[in-house]
Amino acid sequence: MSAGAADFEAVVRRFAAPLFRYCLRETGEAATAEDMVQETFLRTCGTLTRGPKPDNVGAWLFGVARNVCREQRRKDSRGVPPPATPARSGENEKLAAAMESLDDEERCLLHLKHGEGRSCREIAEILGQPLGTVTSAMARAYGKLREK
Repeated sequence: MSAGAADFEAVVRRFAAPLFRYCLRETGEAATAEDMVQETFLRTCGTLTRGPKPDNVGAWLFGVARNVCREQRRKDSRGVPPPATPARSGENEKLAAAMESLDDEERCLLHLKHGEGRSCREIAEILGQPLGTVTSAMARAYGKLREK
C-alpha cells in the first residue's frame, strides 16, 4: 500500500464517523448521510492521496461535506425538510422544536460547535467565513434558542 493510500485510509478512519453524524443531521436519513460521506471522500481522495494536503484536513472535509449536503438538498425535488431527531424527554422535545425553528445555517453552526466539538475558528474555516461573522451568527442562534 502506498503512503498516500495509507494516509487516506487513516483520514477515513478518523473522520468517517464525525462526517456521518454531521451529514445525518443535515439530511435526516442514515442512508442518504452515508452516501454524502462517501461522496465527500470521493471528491477529496485525489488531494488526500497526492499533492499537498490542506493545513486543517478536518475543517476542509467538513466544508466539502457541507457543500455535498447543500447540493443534495437542491437536487431533492420533494422539498421535504429533514425529520426532527426523536426526543427522549419533554426538555429534549423543547430543544428539538427550538432547533427546528432555526434556519439551516444556524443549525449547522450549532451542530459543528456542540455536536462535533469544533472551535469557532475551525467553524469559520469550514464555512469559509470570517471569524466575526461566525461568532455573530452563533450569538443570534443562541438568542433565538433562548427565546423559545
